[in-house]
Amino acid sequence: MPEEHLEPGQLKHNVLNRFDSVLIAVAGSAPAYSLSASTVALVAAVGLLAPGAILYGAIPMFGIALAFLYLNQAMPNSGASYVWVGRILHPWLGFLSGWSLLVSAVLFMMAGAIPAGTATLELLSPDKTDSVVWVTVVSAFWFLVMNALVMVGIHITNVVQRILTSIEVIGLIVLAVGGLIHASHQVAHPFSWSWFSLGGYGSLSTFLGGLLITCFYFWGWDVSLNLTEETRAKRVAPGLGGVFGTLIIVALFILLQVVIQLNLGDKPLADEAANIIPLLGETILPKPWSYIALIAVMISTVATLETTLIQATRTLFAMGRDKTVHPRFAVLHANWQTPVLSNIVIGVLGIILFVVSNLSASVSDLMTSAISAIGLQIAFYYGLTGISCAWHYRKSFAESFTAGIFRLAWPLVGGLVLLAIFVMNVFTLSFQETAIGLGLILVGIIPLLVAKFKYHSPYFEGHVFEPDAEEWSGTKEATVAAETVKRG
Repeated sequence: MPEEHLEPGQLKHNVLNRFDSVLIAVAGSAPAYSLSASTVALVAAVGLLAPGAILYGAIPMFGIALAFLYLNQAMPNSGASYVWVGRILHPWLGFLSGWSLLVSAVLFMMAGAIPAGTATLELLSPDKTDSVVWVTVVSAFWFLVMNALVMVGIHITNVVQRILTSIEVIGLIVLAVGGLIHASHQVAHPFSWSWFSLGGYGSLSTFLGGLLITCFYFWGWDVSLNLTEETRAKRVAPGLGGVFGTLIIVALFILLQVVIQLNLGDKPLADEAANIIPLLGETILPKPWSYIALIAVMISTVATLETTLIQATRTLFAMGRDKTVHPRFAVLHANWQTPVLSNIVIGVLGIILFVVSNLSASVSDLMTSAISAIGLQIAFYYGLTGISCAWHYRKSFAESFTAGIFRLAWPLVGGLVLLAIFVMNVFTLSFQETAIGLGLILVGIIPLLVAKFKYHSPYFEGHVFEPDAEEWSGTKEATVAAETVKRG
C-alpha cells in the first residue's frame, strides 16, 4: 500500500471507566512481581532502610503522577509523554521519551515472562522448574497469550485485567495480614522506625541508588494515560487513575516490604536467587495456603505483561500516526480497532530476545545488565514529563497557591529528582549497565533522523495528531480548552 494512502484509524472510544483506569494503573506497576523480583536488589542497596526508600521514592513519583494528570487534561493523547515532552520542551526530547518507553517495555517483557512461567510450573509440575526449556516454553506461552488478548480488542483486555488485578490485590492483602500475625509470634527483624530514617543512608549516591530501584517498583502506572483515547471522560479519568493507582501501590509496597523484613532473616534477603513473595508465603502460611503467594506472583506477572504491551503498542501507534515511525503502525484492525502491526512487531521482537537470552548464557548475562539499566530509561522519560508539566503550567501560582503546588512545584521537584537519579546513576552503575541503558536511549537518534528526513514528520515542526476533543463536566478553563482543541 502506498505510504500516502495509509490513514490512521480511531481507537475504540469510551470503553474504560474510572475504576478500570485505577485497576490498570495498579496492574501496570505489578506489585507482587515488583516486590518478588526487586526486594533483594533494594535491600542490597540500602539494607533495612528499604521501606523508607520506597516512601521517599514515592514523593517525587507522585509529582510525576500529578504531571500526567494535568498534562492529560490539556492534551489527551495515547502517546502521553512522547507527545507532551515533544510539544512543550522539544520534539527531539519527546521522541526520545517515547523511544525510552518502547525500549524499556521490550526489555521488561523479555524478563517479565520468566516469573509467570516459573510460578506456573511450581504449581502444576514442580519437578520441571529447573528445566530451562520448560520455563522458556511456558513463559513464552503466557507472553503470546497476553499479546493475543491485547491484539483482539480493549473490551476483552479490560475484562481480563479486572479479574487478574482484583485477585492479585486480594492475595497480597491476605499475605500482609498473615505476615503481621506470624511476626507477632516469630519475628526475624523487629520493627523499627529507623527503617524510615533519612540519616541512615550514609551518602547521597546510596540514597539515589535506592531511589533508582524504586523507579522500577513504581514504573507502569502511567499505562492508564496511554489508554486515554479509549477511556470515558478522557481528560479526567486516566489521570485520576494514575494518581489513585500510585497511592494504592505505594501503600501495598510499604506494607509488604515491612512484612517481608519482619518475617524473613538476613540470609533470604541477601540471596540473589530468592523469589521473595513465594518465600514469604512459605514462611508464614502452611501448604496449600502458601500457594497464594505463588498465584499472586504469577497473576501479577501475567497482568503486567498485558499492560506493558498496551503501553508499548499505544505509544507506537501514536508515533506512527505522527509519522515519527512508519505510518503503518497507525493503521488499526477493521474490527478490533487495535494497532495490530505494533502488537506483532513488539511481540516478535520480545519473544526472540526472550528465547535467545534464556537459552544462551552469554546473552542472558547481557540481558541481566539491560534489565538493571531499565531504571535509567524510566527516570529519563518520567523526569522530562515532570519538567514539561512545570513549564506548561509555569503561571499557575498566579491563579492560586494550590494550583501552583500541584501543577508546577510538585511536578517540577519530581522531574528534577528523577533526572538527578538518571544523571547520578549514569556514573555509578557498571560500565556495561550504563552503556546499555544510556546507549539504547541514544540509539533512538537513528529512527528520529529517519522520521525527520524521510517521513518529513510534522511532529518535528511542533504538530501532532489531536484526537477529537470531548466536553466534560468541570471548570470553565477545561471547557475552553476542549473547544480550542475542537477548532484545531
